Amino acid sequence: MTIAGVLALGLSSGLQANEPYAVTPDGATEAVFAMPTAEASIDIANTCRQRGLAVEAHTRTSVTCARKSWHDVADELGLETADKADSEIRLRFFLRQEGRVSIARASGTRTVIVFDIDPVTGAGFHDAMMDLMLAAGGAYPVGTRFPNHASMGFAGRIATVDDVSGFQVVELTPGSMAERAGLMKDDLVTRIAGKPIEDFGDVRDALAGVAGGKDYEILVKRGSEERRVRMQTEFRAAISE
Repeated sequence: MTIAGVLALGLSSGLQANEPYAVTPDGATEAVFAMPTAEASIDIANTCRQRGLAVEAHTRTSVTCARKSWHDVADELGLETADKADSEIRLRFFLRQEGRVSIARASGTRTVIVFDIDPVTGAGFHDAMMDLMLAAGGAYPVGTRFPNHASMGFAGRIATVDDVSGFQVVELTPGSMAERAGLMKDDLVTRIAGKPIEDFGDVRDALAGVAGGKDYEILVKRGSEERRVRMQTEFRAAISE
């Protein structure tokens, strides 16, 4: 069995959908850290390094990370580009102290030679930066909503079992749709609404696609058996504290 990544609440970190996963109260790409800005900036810088980014600048209140090869980054962020110019992407995190917590806000630019020419925006970029900040120890701001993607109600990971790929159940959320539908730990969801699941992007796209309906079907592999399960469309609750 091979495994790649773990993700909460049955929602992928793939970056192909047109609408963001987490919608913060003011729409900003920002996360809350329960620590001073100096400590949060260290954690963000370290997470950038872990993800193959070079840390170009780092202060108590800001971090700048860079990655060469714009096209590689564009592919990862689900961004369209027909430009073949040699360029790189810079990610900037600005931190401010608010009481006992720090707020980190992310932005990005594409750079050709020495000029920042294009702000990097869109749902893919927003979700990628939110994912990075949460991996660094941040949290969604209070009031963040998740209206654009259905949630199956379990923590999962991409896995391949007996040469079959899918989204494997790691932990069920009590009372969730997944629990009520009878899913169990280690079940492998191989299709969502008919879409084969091979990576996080497939999960995200499928759950975005079913968000406007009342229910959808998933194909679940448990051991040597497969069964079809009908799921009611539900959403992750807004962040309240």
